[in-house]
Amino acid sequence: MKALLLTTLLLLSVPLNAQKALKEEPDHKLVTFQPHKLDYKNFTFPSSVEGRTIDLREQAKGKKLVLVTYFAAWCENSSHDYETLKHLLKKFGDRGLGVVGVCNYSEPKEVKEFITKHHPDYPIAMETSDDKQRENTSHYRYRKLCGDARKWGTPFTLLIEGKNIKADGEILTNEILAANGEMDRKEAEKLLKQLLK
Repeated sequence: MKALLLTTLLLLSVPLNAQKALKEEPDHKLVTFQPHKLDYKNFTFPSSVEGRTIDLREQAKGKKLVLVTYFAAWCENSSHDYETLKHLLKKFGDRGLGVVGVCNYSEPKEVKEFITKHHPDYPIAMETSDDKQRENTSHYRYRKLCGDARKWGTPFTLLIEGKNIKADGEILTNEILAANGEMDRKEAEKLLKQLLK
């Protein structure tokens, strides 16, 4: 009888522990890439660590696809999305995929902590550390053009095909695919595989 009671209590505690773990997780709403026609400008932002500048057109040279991921170092959803980026870069990096991170609304200390925690294999640029400048960032402008209604809008990732990148000029491309939130890893992988044939 005691054994049956103990087994019942153990079985009942498993769903409760699972529910508790789910409540502690951030709200993950996975999204897929959607096509948009807009004038996406080249950028040159300061590097987050090395004290140099990162030019997107230069970073895209020789790449078939480039993911530009806008994120905040303190954002749990951005940290979760980082794992997808890491997976995609590992799987497709030698087939022509490049990644550039653009950090916003984060203090230098937060950016260093993000880099120390994740060790990204791609450059990270800083657009702004001032959250009061949110509406003046290219991040804000582009995500609004792509129908993103979130307040902070991180992560926000753009996929650019190398064949659509202009060789020079202010406008980098007129065609992008945008993920307004955390990427659905399986769908992103399927898309990249198709585009890198």
